[in-house]
Amino acid sequence: MKPICDLLRSFTVTFVISFTFPVMFVLGLLTIALGVSYFPGLESIGEVGFNQLLSFLRVFGAGSIWRGLMVLGLTLALVAGWFDIYSLYRMHQFKDMKSEMSQNS
Repeated sequence: MKPICDLLRSFTVTFVISFTFPVMFVLGLLTIALGVSYFPGLESIGEVGFNQLLSFLRVFGAGSIWRGLMVLGLTLALVAGWFDIYSLYRMHQFKDMKSEMSQNS
């Protein structure tokens, strides 16, 4: 039962961190673009960057910015979770192989 608990704990932590990081990164980029638009002479650069980021999120969200942000975060979290499960699986395979080799010698 302990390996399953370890797997679930590792998967949960990986999923949460991998969801939070891209969401915070995109929100940070939006904040920076919005902040740049308040500087004189840089208004157009900030507005263009802000609008491009919103367009990017609308593509993934079928027209909704928040849905696009959630799709992006959930997709990256799911991929990271699968990678975590795969790496734990391979680690257990290597441990089993190592124990078999030590028993044979």
